[in-house]
Amino acid sequence: PPSNWVNNKLQRNQFLIMLDGLDEVADKNQRQQVRTWVDSQIQNYQDTVFILTSRPNGYRQVQSHVAVDELEVQPFNREQITNFLQQWYLQTEIKRRPEQYYDAVKQVAEEKANNLIERIVNSRPLVTMAVNPLLLQMIATVHSHNNTLPGKRVELYKQICQILLEKRQQAKK
Repeated sequence: PPSNWVNNKLQRNQFLIMLDGLDEVADKNQRQQVRTWVDSQIQNYQDTVFILTSRPNGYRQVQSHVAVDELEVQPFNREQITNFLQQWYLQTEIKRRPEQYYDAVKQVAEEKANNLIERIVNSRPLVTMAVNPLLLQMIATVHSHNNTLPGKRVELYKQICQILLEKRQQAKK
């Protein structure tokens, strides 16, 4: 890009800046330095929207010098879990079976979603995990990949890691 391209775009409010994982900066002093730098960017480009993600503990351990809106991911309730899984499976099956008729794909998606919903509702450990949107998506990914779920939480986490690593390797070819 031409020199000053980024700065010009920032000055004209033509960017949305998204920074993910402040809490993943392991060293607290470095995390504070990152947070201070982000604060200065927010002050320098006041009309630009900044989104900074972090787990609560990683965020609260550092001080901010700017007033910002803080939003927290809230746990899903049962209705939201059901809705999420129905929509997630519908989109997954549409992507997996693009040549099939919508009604047939929808029926397969409903069956798979209902199967997983029943498994979750009948398992206290799964209900505890499923209220977290990210964990629910991971549970759905394992269920979709294997058509089943392991009996133990540690095995579920193991399969989540295996699937994510496998997908990463496939993406890298």
